[in-house]
Amino acid sequence: MSNYVTLRSGAVLLWREGWNSPLATIARDAVHAVVQGDSVIIQFRDGRACEYRITPQGSNAVPVRTLR
Repeated sequence: MSNYVTLRSGAVLLWREGWNSPLATIARDAVHAVVQGDSVIIQFRDGRACEYRITPQGSNAVPVRTLR
């Protein structure tokens, strides 16, 4: 099963296909988020962009690096 993200009121929610509730809230104050492979790229209101890595279990994501 693959993961995807949604953005709700600035919160980035991590979902798994076929589940009816989010697995985790991985960031706040975001304006854009997209899954690329096993990473989530998040653009924040202050202009920062960060990469989060989805854990091997697929139930959460942890920050890896700031892109800009």
